[in-house]
Amino acid sequence: MGWVNAGHRVKVALVWNSTPTKDYTTDPVKADLVLVVSGPTQTLYSASWDNSYEVVDFTATASGNFQIKVKNYRFDGFNEFFAAAWEPYITNRRYHSTNNSGLTRSTARWAVLLDACTGR
Repeated sequence: MGWVNAGHRVKVALVWNSTPTKDYTTDPVKADLVLVVSGPTQTLYSASWDNSYEVVDFTATASGNFQIKVKNYRFDGFNEFFAAAWEPYITNRRYHSTNNSGLTRSTARWAVLLDACTGR
């Protein structure tokens, strides 16, 4: 993910596909992925199991490089494409334009991870 300064709030999201039936009456999720964000002094885990997304929202306790990892807790499919996005919350509005939520558009970071989760 990159460098984060101590005291900055960061939100990381992970999404993947679900497999709804043709009439959308059921939507079985074939994967239960866990989002892990780790830095110099903290490691944070997402904690949901019945949907196709995970979120970690935190304030960095120390400056340093942070990494995003995806672990498969349960995987019932053949493969799965997923994507991750992250956004640091910047409070210094003097240098950045922000939208109504206070997120800084000029420093948004996101990456599409077109990798297949194979369940191994």
